[in-house]
Amino acid sequence: MKKRLHLFSILLAVATLLAAGGCFRSPRPDFYMLASPAENAAQSGEEAVRGPRVAIGPVAIPGYLDRPQIFLREGNDVSVKLSQFNHWSEPVRQGIARVLCDAVTASLLPRQGLAVPLRSSQQPQWRIAVDVTRFDGAPNGNVVLDAGWLLLNEHGDVVRSGRFVRRAPAGPHIASMVQAQSALLAQFGADLGAIIP
Repeated sequence: MKKRLHLFSILLAVATLLAAGGCFRSPRPDFYMLASPAENAAQSGEEAVRGPRVAIGPVAIPGYLDRPQIFLREGNDVSVKLSQFNHWSEPVRQGIARVLCDAVTASLLPRQGLAVPLRSSQQPQWRIAVDVTRFDGAPNGNVVLDAGWLLLNEHGDVVRSGRFVRRAPAGPHIASMVQAQSALLAQFGADLGAIIP
């Protein structure tokens, strides 16, 4: 009888510890993905490309952005903080390249052109290298995209260069901030598509 009572006490203690352990779990992170322009729904396939072929890349980003957590810029523009429970659903560099490819393709659709990531096996006529120096913001504040770009021909010669710097207001939530960032990338991609000869 004493043995049973001792075993019951141990089982009760283990069950209590397991139940209490569940109370101390950290919250699960929310995941966000940059959205591509909606007008690119009818993206042309490889066989339909008769216009310019453009490779997007490399896309360089600052070291502070090269992590899964979303960074928030605080009011004084020199202070950033890591949002521990808000993560990108893909590496931000890949997300930027994906949205830029879709936005450039959308702008090239009337010319039957196509933009693809640099790693693709296609032989592009043009390449756009992108150097993002700032891509952050805060809910109820502004998001900022500051990026330099180079347009290179098929021989690797720089044909044009420029800089895209824009701000957009963000709503009260992280989701609205990511939507504003997506809109800035779509604008940037449309501008890049317009410079393709």
